[in-house]
Amino acid sequence: YSLGLFAYAAVKVAAPVFYALKTARIPVLASVLTVAVTVLWNFLAHPYYGFRALALGTSIGAAVNLAVLLIAWSRRHGGILRGDFLLSLLRMAVSAVVMGLVMWVMRDALGNKSATPDGITATSLTGSEGHGGWLGLAQLVAIMIVGGGSYAGLSSLMGIEEAGELYRAVRRRLGRRTGTTTTAS
Repeated sequence: YSLGLFAYAAVKVAAPVFYALKTARIPVLASVLTVAVTVLWNFLAHPYYGFRALALGTSIGAAVNLAVLLIAWSRRHGGILRGDFLLSLLRMAVSAVVMGLVMWVMRDALGNKSATPDGITATSLTGSEGHGGWLGLAQLVAIMIVGGGSYAGLSSLMGIEEAGELYRAVRRRLGRRTGTTTTAS
């Protein structure tokens, strides 16, 4: 399933654009094609790969759905894969990789022995492997805060526009709660 996460997320953004432009036919056709591709893949691959084929089929279907929407958008309105967009995606990918590395190193530094190489497990949070449940939870929260902070900081340093927008929105929200007003810079 994880292979299709990018496509699931992108379809949730791309499909409503077509509905807003009163071209609902395009995402509907993309969905129909997605179901057809997914069912065909599952029918052909399930005998060989079992349940794994079903998860991969769902991911392939999501990628097909996204591809149809992007191709339709390109033909009707011009492509979105321009230099500035691709550069922004590259910056976000670098920030995400650095965040993952920071979180991985921090997990090891905290000495969470019950965590697998893939990450903190449920047993590390429940305390069934020698850790107290609260200690595992505190470690997880600390790792998430430091990882998220590294992503936000690096995104800001690399000039990702969305990072600046998020920072300004948080400042505005915090200003309203404390009764002070902040100016957007």
